[in-house]
Amino acid sequence: MPFSPTLTHESKGVPGLTFTVQRLGLGRRTDIDFQTLAFRQRMRELEADYPPASDQEQEIQKQIEIAKKKALAVPDDQFDAVMKKDVEPLGKELDAAIPPEVKKRRAVIDEEYGQVDLRIRAAWIRNALISIDQRTNAGPGELDGMTADQLLDYGPPALAQEIFARLQDDGRLVNRKNLSSGTISGGAVAGESPSTTVQFAEVPPEVGTLTATASSTSPGT
Repeated sequence: MPFSPTLTHESKGVPGLTFTVQRLGLGRRTDIDFQTLAFRQRMRELEADYPPASDQEQEIQKQIEIAKKKALAVPDDQFDAVMKKDVEPLGKELDAAIPPEVKKRRAVIDEEYGQVDLRIRAAWIRNALISIDQRTNAGPGELDGMTADQLLDYGPPALAQEIFARLQDDGRLVNRKNLSSGTISGGAVAGESPSTTVQFAEVPPEVGTLTATASSTSPGT
């Protein structure tokens, strides 16, 4: 089978939609990294400024991780009960352990971190997305023919996130920590330094916060 410079994927979130992306080699990835250099430098500055977790926060977070594993190990019909009984009280305890001024500082950094990360993701999509095709029983769908700029300007945020995630998968790209919601403080282990992955609006919470993802915004890094 001859090598193809492009890859076409079926969307998991939009029925009947496929998107085609360019394979990104070392030179192209290096160019994108250079384009986003200032953004990534700013992210490192924000990571350095992020208030570290206290010993109390870290201890409670460890307890939360243990409680979550317990919830995942029980039958499905008991999951909600275990989460409510064991995980939720620890979450409230963790929240109470964080001083208000620390919460405020983290929130400010999380917000900027997320916006910077979105700009990096947008650069990768602009450089890699070739076409979007959507077919329905009645013919072309409303997203058929949408360009990368149109997608980023007013297209479905979840589709943009799906395309970015596929670029990462195609390149077997990164080593990352799971932050949780689009901000640095997300739901990762307390004390971990923030990382690179912010979510597009309406994107599932596994994407992007300082405490949530290490070096994930640069699919080639």
